[in-house]
Amino acid sequence: MAKIVNKRPLNSTSKPAPASPAKKNIKWIRYALILLLGVLLLGEWNGTSGLRNMLRLRMVTNDQREQMAELAEKQKALALEKAKLESDSAYLENVARKELGMARPDEKVFRYVPSAKPGPVKNRRE
Repeated sequence: MAKIVNKRPLNSTSKPAPASPAKKNIKWIRYALILLLGVLLLGEWNGTSGLRNMLRLRMVTNDQREQMAELAEKQKALALEKAKLESDSAYLENVARKELGMARPDEKVFRYVPSAKPGPVKNRRE
């Protein structure tokens, strides 16, 4: 069997050999690259064209598309009502009577206005 020989004595207080300057430079370059990568990723996440802003803009775009669809439906309904008002005189008269309270010149309009404070209801048996 081969014996393992320790080249340093056990009681030695000597320091290990210092790292070569090339190894130190590589270590600092590695740290600088990691720092640069972190700064770039942070900028990519938070910047004006970053990921977070892109996700926010997608949400805003989806909301605006939903609003546009609702407004398109309302626009179709209003166009249909406009066409009815322009072409159907009976519909026009009905709308004028209900929404504007209009009447023909020969008609009498009776309006019931309830009293502000209703009186107490009395029981007839008393």
